[in-house]
Amino acid sequence: SHGKRADFEAASGIITFAPGETERFITIVVIGDNKMEHHEFFTVELSNPTGATIDRDRGVGLIIDDDGRNKHH
Repeated sequence: SHGKRADFEAASGIITFAPGETERFITIVVIGDNKMEHHEFFTVELSNPTGATIDRDRGVGLIIDDDGRNKHH
């Protein structure tokens, strides 16, 4: 943590796939601020499947920094 505030809310939970379903969408809450920062990546990990197997257990998301754009000085 090093005293740096997170740019998104960490979350965990259960995702249920219907038979034959191969993808699901999740929502990640991004915490906005007014700091100029580089774009940032985060990972989403799946684990502990029940009655199924996980082909790819990790996905990558990107937070695109929009601070400082389209602002008048």
